[in-house]
Amino acid sequence: MEAYIVGGYRSAIGKAPRGVFRFTRPDDIAEKVIRRLLEDFPQLDKERIDDVVVGNAFPEAEQGFNMGRMLSLMSLDTVTVGGSTINRYCASGVEAIAIASAKIKAGLADIIIAGGAETMSMVSMGGWRGVTNYNVSKNNVSWYHGMGLTAEAVANEYNVNREDQDAFALESHNRALSAVKNGHFKEQIVPIEVEQVYVDGNGKRAVKKSIVDADEGPRPSKIEGLARLKPVFAAGGTVTAGNASQMSDGAAFLMVVSEKIVKELNLTPIARLVDYQVAGVDPYKMGIGPMAAIPKELKHAAMKLN
Repeated sequence: MEAYIVGGYRSAIGKAPRGVFRFTRPDDIAEKVIRRLLEDFPQLDKERIDDVVVGNAFPEAEQGFNMGRMLSLMSLDTVTVGGSTINRYCASGVEAIAIASAKIKAGLADIIIAGGAETMSMVSMGGWRGVTNYNVSKNNVSWYHGMGLTAEAVANEYNVNREDQDAFALESHNRALSAVKNGHFKEQIVPIEVEQVYVDGNGKRAVKKSIVDADEGPRPSKIEGLARLKPVFAAGGTVTAGNASQMSDGAAFLMVVSEKIVKELNLTPIARLVDYQVAGVDPYKMGIGPMAAIPKELKHAAMKLN
């Protein structure tokens, strides 16, 4: 049995911790994305959905209480659909899609909503109470390194200099700005109304509403400006606020269905997850993960890079 992706939407991506979604809960963002996704399938009885699988890197606080189950209740207007929350850190959303695809291929389900939601404005990297294992951290300190330090490790070990990192960052921002200008992301983004509660000039409670429908991260830059930024993770390092990934808030979800449902509801597949593999590397340089995972995936899928 094959599994097909038949639809998907996302929110715009806000910049944490002081961006457009800083006052908006991740489940509220995700609910609006899922509801928009369901609008494309009016012929689908929502009680036929088998599961809602949500990827989340730090499932606590506003992201706690099994957000997958909460989103099934909030988004589907029924209590009959289950939900789960899974964590593979940065790959959590992709893992949710892999689980959905695998369950459908195995005949365990026919319709699954899968994706991810995260707000780093409300739950910072590491969570609110990160308690490391004392013996592990004493003997293997790099197992708990954050992404900034692992980026510095990769730069050092593979001789990725500051100039190349800045040039890559500049090109990445320019490509994103061009895509936004040309409307390439417009159809996939669900506009979301957000509220900001504040005290006005008269000392009264006031509410300001706005619509978020564009990614907040891409910004005009110049190579000279990037070069002036100081390293933020290591003395004498190369990773700066200009060439590092931002912290983000947002959500994205797909509908994954079986071939049976495609035929029954006359749906048009837009993609399928052909195969999915994971591989581990030394945690201190986790950024090279694709160098281990991609060959493993190609071998398992009997595919070549071309």
